[in-house]
Amino acid sequence: MADALLENVPEQLHPGLKWLLDNLRTVGLAVGAILVVAAGVAVVQHVRASSVADAQAELGHILLTADPAARAAALEKLEADAPDSVLPGVRIGLAEALTAAGDFAKAEAVLDKLTKDAPATLAVPVAMAKAAALSRRGDHAGALAAILAAKQTAPEAYALPLARQAAAEAMQAGDVAAQRAALAEVKSLDPEHSSTFVDYLMHRLDQAPAAPAQGNS
Repeated sequence: MADALLENVPEQLHPGLKWLLDNLRTVGLAVGAILVVAAGVAVVQHVRASSVADAQAELGHILLTADPAARAAALEKLEADAPDSVLPGVRIGLAEALTAAGDFAKAEAVLDKLTKDAPATLAVPVAMAKAAALSRRGDHAGALAAILAAKQTAPEAYALPLARQAAAEAMQAGDVAAQRAALAEVKSLDPEHSSTFVDYLMHRLDQAPAAPAQGNS
């Protein structure tokens, strides 16, 4: 999708567009990494509390499986029998594996279940993963909504990556107001690296033709 967009814009506009598109790529990769790490953290925390060593060992072994489809299949089997205390870790790993395997709809279903039983500390990574899955199948408005909802209660450490993800999804969704707001937030949070780029992108938005008023003939 990103490469196709770059092929259809003038060369001089590539830097601005590429910045947003690179954020989409980065978000997808970062979310996968976050989920893998979070799965391990969640399992260790729960295992220490409940001493379900067998489940910990099995999950750890499955997460090392290189093929995402095989990893997802093994995690689905584990999910059916895993103790409740280990389920968040299993589902985080399953959502990551399904996303990596390209089964975005199924990943969304797992993430929906995960929002009900994941520790509060994992709420934002789960929301970012849900948005990434929605974005991968073209539902950019849904992805934007998920990010904006997560921003309401997200810790400060997540503010910049969420703002960047919101800007990218708003651009893809054609939501100019949301894109402006997200870009302004990116600029305020990262003035050293993003001010010039954001000003350029804001200028492009200012130069875009206004939508015709409803009722005009």
